[in-house]
Amino acid sequence: MLKSCYVFSSLLALWLLVSAAGHGAVNVNVSRVIFNQGATQAAVSLINDGDYPVVVQAWVDNGDPRNTPDSASAPFVVLPPVFRLNSAESKLLRILTHRAGLPGDRESLFWLNIYQIPPESRAEPAGEKLRLALRTQLKVMWRPKGVGPLERKTVEKITFIRQAGSIIAINDSPWNISLIDVRYSKYSLHAGVIPAFSQTVLVPAMSPEPSQNTINFSVINDDGNTWEFTASVK
Repeated sequence: MLKSCYVFSSLLALWLLVSAAGHGAVNVNVSRVIFNQGATQAAVSLINDGDYPVVVQAWVDNGDPRNTPDSASAPFVVLPPVFRLNSAESKLLRILTHRAGLPGDRESLFWLNIYQIPPESRAEPAGEKLRLALRTQLKVMWRPKGVGPLERKTVEKITFIRQAGSIIAINDSPWNISLIDVRYSKYSLHAGVIPAFSQTVLVPAMSPEPSQNTINFSVINDDGNTWEFTASVK
């Protein structure tokens, strides 16, 4: 699943990051990139479906939206890092890795950032100008030897418990599992990623606490499609 946010830029060099849903001119052919141990590079195809050219900057980081290419730290390099993409033009990004320092017992999760800036409009009046840029993020996963594709039977082993009025999801697997469309009683939310060998507060403390003992959710698999699940809450 792709994450997007808008960034406003002006001649005063003010940069504001605002969460938003939307679609930019540049589209990506995949929703995630998976490196299995031994692989040193992967490719992502971009195409500009807009009617105007954009400047694209790409890098990999830990997913923090405050990161910039200068502050990002990840064992990946994206080539080319900056380029112009004309209307209807396509471009292949190469992601290279040396995997230095990554754990050997679990999947490591990073994010590919695709930052696109539209051209300035010459029709705008003189003075401060405002441009709307879009930053898209998609998952980059590195899997060590022995951690193969994510399977339904792995997701079925996630356990859900009540704790202090909250619902906790426990992931005892070496995969980072992406949950979406979580439904419990009257609550509905987008949960995000449950990291490998960890637990996450899925539903915050409720008052009064529902008596329902089942939870419904979807998981995004390696192909970018979804699996549907129903599980017990203990």
